[in-house]
Amino acid sequence: MFSRKTKKIKRTYVKKILVIFVILCVYLVACGESEKKEEKREEMTDTMELQPDEIRILSGMYIDEERIATGNLFSYQKDNLERYRFAKKYLLEKYPDYSFEIQYGEPKSKLMSQAEFTFISEIDEEKSYKLCVYSTEDNNDYYAEDNFYEAVFAEKYDAYMQDMLAKEVEKVSAVTSLMPWKKGMEYGVDMTVEDVTSGKLELSANTTIYIADSQMTETAFDEVTEKIKNIIQNNHFYGSFKIYVFDDHFSVEELNKEERRLSDYLYKDTFQNFREE
Repeated sequence: MFSRKTKKIKRTYVKKILVIFVILCVYLVACGESEKKEEKREEMTDTMELQPDEIRILSGMYIDEERIATGNLFSYQKDNLERYRFAKKYLLEKYPDYSFEIQYGEPKSKLMSQAEFTFISEIDEEKSYKLCVYSTEDNNDYYAEDNFYEAVFAEKYDAYMQDMLAKEVEKVSAVTSLMPWKKGMEYGVDMTVEDVTSGKLELSANTTIYIADSQMTETAFDEVTEKIKNIIQNNHFYGSFKIYVFDDHFSVEELNKEERRLSDYLYKDTFQNFREE
């Protein structure tokens, strides 16, 4: 059994713990209130005039559309607003002959070092593109990268590759490429295939090569595949490549259908060719 003195010491110790706990709670509440006041002070300082599209984009990123519409923004919201404005300016400067609609954005945050915007163009409203706005190294400005260059460059790229392959491979009926990787200002309307093959611009693509030849044998296909690989490597085209052989009667439109590629081809091969680090 504990003595009265021991019990008294124990009660005193418990009281001290309770007092410390209460003080800690009061401190945390006070800190929370201080942070709220700081946010409120910051919010009132950053009052801005917003355009309807800016309100729409920010309201998609954050809750409290009513407060956002008044222009009362926290510093991190103001930063993402400036990134959105930079994105619009960047698209206008890089692609002056096209119009765009930025549909929504993902804000820069503690988990993401850039703001990312999804946008469409009038040339194909079914397809969306991505644009990221980053901070410069000194954090005093922004820079951006996008993948819309595919829309203005892929057709030239594919035609060049098809012509090149057709000189050595019979019955190449189509070449189609996807370019999902985001690139900067120099990857725009003025870029040429020679910029890529010379190494001036680094570009990788997901390219599909279609061959229409009902009579091709498996042995002949292996030979054709090796020939195509050598042509791609020797001409400095980089990325992932698929080769499909189909019956002669399929049109290019049919070959482009995903279900056709997955089911009705005679032969298929895939390979990659990337720059060595």
